[in-house]
Amino acid sequence: SQGTLSANPTSLAFGSVQVGKSSTLSETLSNTGGTALTISAASASGTGFSLSGLALPLTLNSGQNTTFSVVFSPSASGSASGSVNLTSNGSNPNLSIALSGTGVTQGALTANPSSLTFGNVQDGSSKSLTDTLTNTGGTSLTISAASASGAGFSVSGLTLPVTLGAGQSTSFTVLFSPTASGSVSGNVSITSNGSDSNLNIPL
Repeated sequence: SQGTLSANPTSLAFGSVQVGKSSTLSETLSNTGGTALTISAASASGTGFSLSGLALPLTLNSGQNTTFSVVFSPSASGSASGSVNLTSNGSNPNLSIALSGTGVTQGALTANPSSLTFGNVQDGSSKSLTDTLTNTGGTSLTISAASASGAGFSVSGLTLPVTLGAGQSTSFTVLFSPTASGSVSGNVSITSNGSDSNLNIPL
Protein backbone atom coordinates (compact mmCIF):
# COMPACT_ATOMS: atom_id res chain seq x y z
CA SER A 1 0.00 0.00 0.00
CA GLN A 2 1.05 3.59 -0.52
CA GLY A 3 2.87 5.37 2.32
CA THR A 4 0.52 7.08 4.79
CA LEU A 5 1.50 9.79 7.29
CA SER A 6 0.01 9.44 10.77
CA ALA A 7 0.33 11.80 13.74
CA ASN A 8 0.37 10.79 17.40
CA PRO A 9 -1.25 12.48 19.20
CA THR A 10 -3.74 13.72 16.59
CA SER A 11 -4.12 17.04 18.42
CA LEU A 12 -2.12 19.00 21.01
CA ALA A 13 -3.70 20.85 23.94
CA PHE A 14 -1.28 23.11 25.83
CA GLY A 15 -3.68 24.20 28.57
CA SER A 16 -2.94 27.46 30.38
CA VAL A 17 0.44 29.05 29.72
CA GLN A 18 1.57 32.33 31.29
CA VAL A 19 1.99 35.23 28.87
CA GLY A 20 5.69 35.66 28.18
CA LYS A 21 6.49 32.03 28.97
CA SER A 22 6.36 29.03 26.66
CA SER A 23 5.28 25.39 26.76
CA THR A 24 6.60 22.62 24.51
CA LEU A 25 4.79 19.42 23.53
CA SER A 26 6.15 16.51 21.52
CA GLU A 27 4.56 15.09 18.37
CA THR A 28 5.40 11.85 16.55
CA LEU A 29 4.90 11.25 12.81
CA SER A 30 4.80 7.69 11.49
CA ASN A 31 4.60 6.14 8.04
CA THR A 32 1.88 3.54 8.52
CA GLY A 33 1.75 2.58 4.82
CA GLY A 34 3.79 0.11 2.83
CA THR A 35 6.01 2.35 0.74
CA ALA A 36 8.37 5.18 1.61
CA LEU A 37 7.06 8.74 1.68
CA THR A 38 8.70 12.15 1.84
CA ILE A 39 7.52 15.07 3.97
CA SER A 40 8.23 18.19 1.95
CA ALA A 41 6.74 21.00 4.04
CA ALA A 42 5.58 21.70 7.60
CA SER A 43 4.17 24.88 9.08
CA ALA A 44 2.36 26.02 12.21
CA SER A 45 -0.60 28.41 12.06
CA GLY A 46 -2.26 30.25 14.92
CA THR A 47 -0.98 33.03 17.17
CA GLY A 48 1.88 31.93 19.40
CA PHE A 49 2.45 28.48 17.90
CA SER A 50 5.70 27.35 16.29
CA LEU A 51 7.42 24.09 15.50
CA SER A 52 11.00 22.90 15.78
CA GLY A 53 13.08 19.79 15.29
CA LEU A 54 11.80 18.84 11.85
CA ALA A 55 14.47 19.03 9.11
CA LEU A 56 12.84 18.87 5.68
CA PRO A 57 12.60 17.24 3.24
CA LEU A 58 12.41 14.06 5.32
CA THR A 59 11.85 10.54 3.97
CA LEU A 60 10.19 7.94 6.19
CA ASN A 61 10.31 4.30 5.16
CA SER A 62 7.40 1.98 5.96
CA GLY A 63 7.02 1.74 9.75
CA GLN A 64 9.53 4.51 10.42
CA ASN A 65 8.73 7.50 12.64
CA THR A 66 10.15 10.87 13.60
CA THR A 67 9.52 13.21 16.51
CA PHE A 68 9.37 17.01 16.59
CA SER A 69 8.30 19.73 19.01
CA VAL A 70 5.49 22.27 18.95
CA VAL A 71 5.92 25.38 21.11
CA PHE A 72 3.15 27.64 22.44
CA SER A 73 4.36 31.10 23.51
CA PRO A 74 1.32 33.31 24.13
CA SER A 75 1.86 37.05 23.78
CA ALA A 76 -1.59 37.96 25.12
CA SER A 77 -4.19 36.43 27.41
CA GLY A 78 -7.08 34.49 25.93
CA SER A 79 -7.66 31.24 24.11
CA ALA A 80 -5.67 30.44 20.96
CA SER A 81 -6.09 27.76 18.36
CA GLY A 82 -4.10 26.75 15.31
CA SER A 83 -2.72 23.77 13.49
CA VAL A 84 0.41 22.08 12.23
CA ASN A 85 0.08 21.46 8.50
CA LEU A 86 2.23 18.77 6.88
CA THR A 87 2.68 18.14 3.15
CA SER A 88 3.92 14.77 1.89
CA ASN A 89 3.63 12.47 -1.12
CA GLY A 90 1.79 9.91 0.98
CA SER A 91 -1.80 8.76 0.43
CA ASN A 92 -2.91 11.74 2.57
CA PRO A 93 -0.81 14.58 1.10
CA ASN A 94 -2.13 17.18 3.57
CA LEU A 95 -2.14 16.21 7.24
CA SER A 96 -3.35 18.66 9.89
CA ILE A 97 -2.76 18.48 13.65
CA ALA A 98 -5.07 20.71 15.72
CA LEU A 99 -3.45 22.98 18.35
CA SER A 100 -5.08 24.73 21.30
CA GLY A 101 -3.95 26.69 24.33
CA THR A 102 -4.83 29.60 26.59
CA GLY A 103 -2.63 32.55 27.44
CA VAL A 104 -3.02 33.69 31.05
CA THR A 105 -1.59 36.67 32.94
CA GLN A 106 0.84 36.24 35.81
CA GLY A 107 -0.65 35.92 39.25
CA ALA A 108 -1.21 39.30 40.94
CA LEU A 109 -1.98 39.93 44.59
CA THR A 110 -4.62 42.50 45.58
CA ALA A 111 -5.52 43.54 49.13
CA ASN A 112 -9.06 44.48 50.15
CA PRO A 113 -9.18 46.91 51.86
CA SER A 114 -5.98 48.41 50.45
CA SER A 115 -5.24 50.13 53.79
CA LEU A 116 -6.38 49.63 57.38
CA THR A 117 -7.41 52.44 59.75
CA PHE A 118 -7.77 51.48 63.42
CA GLY A 119 -8.96 54.80 64.77
CA ASN A 120 -8.57 55.45 68.50
CA VAL A 121 -7.51 52.46 70.61
CA GLN A 122 -6.94 52.78 74.35
CA ASP A 123 -3.47 52.02 75.76
CA GLY A 124 -3.29 48.48 77.06
CA SER A 125 -6.20 47.24 74.92
CA SER A 126 -6.17 46.09 71.32
CA LYS A 127 -8.22 46.15 68.16
CA SER A 128 -8.10 43.73 65.21
CA LEU A 129 -9.08 44.28 61.60
CA THR A 130 -9.37 41.74 58.80
CA ASP A 131 -7.83 42.05 55.35
CA THR A 132 -8.36 39.79 52.34
CA LEU A 133 -5.73 38.95 49.75
CA THR A 134 -6.95 37.86 46.31
CA ASN A 135 -5.04 36.50 43.33
CA THR A 136 -6.48 38.58 40.48
CA GLY A 137 -4.10 37.14 37.85
CA GLY A 138 -4.40 34.06 35.69
CA THR A 139 -1.74 31.80 37.20
CA SER A 140 -1.25 30.62 40.77
CA LEU A 141 1.08 32.48 43.11
CA THR A 142 2.66 31.69 46.46
CA ILE A 143 2.82 34.09 49.40
CA SER A 144 6.12 33.42 51.17
CA ALA A 145 6.30 36.10 53.86
CA ALA A 146 4.15 38.64 55.70
CA SER A 147 5.33 41.13 58.28
CA ALA A 148 4.02 44.20 60.08
CA SER A 149 6.07 47.28 60.84
CA GLY A 150 5.14 50.11 63.16
CA ALA A 151 4.84 50.15 66.97
CA GLY A 152 2.04 47.92 68.22
CA PHE A 153 1.05 46.30 64.92
CA SER A 154 1.16 42.52 64.34
CA VAL A 155 -0.14 40.03 61.76
CA SER A 156 -1.87 36.72 62.47
CA GLY A 157 -3.93 34.12 60.65
CA LEU A 158 -1.60 33.58 57.69
CA THR A 159 0.03 30.14 57.61
CA LEU A 160 2.90 30.54 55.17
CA PRO A 161 3.76 29.66 52.54
CA VAL A 162 0.27 29.73 51.05
CA THR A 163 -0.52 29.20 47.37
CA LEU A 164 -3.51 30.93 45.76
CA GLY A 165 -4.87 29.75 42.44
CA ALA A 166 -6.37 32.22 39.99
CA GLY A 167 -9.27 33.99 41.70
CA GLN A 168 -8.58 32.46 45.11
CA SER A 169 -8.50 34.50 48.32
CA THR A 170 -7.19 34.22 51.85
CA SER A 171 -7.90 36.42 54.85
CA PHE A 172 -5.72 37.44 57.77
CA THR A 173 -5.90 39.65 60.83
CA VAL A 174 -3.90 42.73 61.78
CA LEU A 175 -3.81 43.58 65.47
CA PHE A 176 -3.10 47.02 66.91
CA SER A 177 -2.05 47.00 70.57
CA PRO A 178 -0.71 50.48 71.43
CA THR A 179 1.75 50.76 74.30
CA ALA A 180 1.81 54.56 74.36
CA SER A 181 -0.49 57.42 73.44
CA GLY A 182 -0.11 59.24 70.13
CA SER A 183 -0.64 58.49 66.49
CA VAL A 184 1.11 55.47 65.00
CA SER A 185 1.51 54.43 61.40
CA GLY A 186 2.89 51.23 59.99
CA ASN A 187 2.75 48.83 57.12
CA VAL A 188 2.01 45.21 56.33
CA SER A 189 4.42 43.87 53.73
CA ILE A 190 3.36 40.76 51.77
CA THR A 191 5.99 38.93 49.71
CA SER A 192 4.91 36.65 46.85
CA ASN A 193 6.02 35.44 43.45
CA GLY A 194 3.19 37.37 41.79
CA SER A 195 3.67 40.28 39.45
CA ASP A 196 3.74 42.65 42.43
CA SER A 197 6.29 40.72 44.51
CA ASN A 198 6.05 43.16 47.43
CA LEU A 199 2.54 44.30 48.32
CA ASN A 200 2.26 47.01 50.98
CA ILE A 201 -0.83 47.68 53.06
CA PRO A 202 -0.58 50.96 55.01
CA LEU A 203 -1.72 50.88 58.66
